[in-house]
Amino acid sequence: VVQGAIVLMDFDSGDNWLNAAKFGARAVVFLESWINHFDAMKKFVQTPIYFPRLYVRSDDAAYLRTLADHEVTIRVTSRMSYRLVTARNIIGVVNGTEKPNDIIIISAYYDSWSVVPSLAPGADEAVSVASLLELGKYYAEHPALRTIWFVAFSGHWEGAAGAREFVEEYFYSASVQLG
Repeated sequence: VVQGAIVLMDFDSGDNWLNAAKFGARAVVFLESWINHFDAMKKFVQTPIYFPRLYVRSDDAAYLRTLADHEVTIRVTSRMSYRLVTARNIIGVVNGTEKPNDIIIISAYYDSWSVVPSLAPGADEAVSVASLLELGKYYAEHPALRTIWFVAFSGHWEGAAGAREFVEEYFYSASVQLG
């Protein structure tokens, strides 16, 4: 019976956790199994849903698997907390030598995300921002003909909030003022 239960599910179960929510489960506990990017993205939905999802490591998962065939009462406590923070885009500018009013934008995002926040790798984002910084260093020493803006965006995993804010602030408002 799924209604009112906390469902145990292997992490590599794709988006089947949505079925547990549809059938009235109170929460799902993902048991550590093979983790890949595609399964992780199946745990993310565009529409907010209040349905607690927790992840347990293999030792605890092994213990929970031994209980799966028995009717037991389990209390789940999570220390996960959210806080509102102000994120900022970071912009570096190297002025062009011959056409300073022509602007080239090179960007990367710097926030990291994971369906298991304590496992957010950040490696993909770190490589992108490191490349952005190296390009900025190179062009600071060897200015290009055109101005280059180096933009590190925040809020990528919050609906590209940093990129949207950047476009609204620097392009939409400028075109409205010019028009």
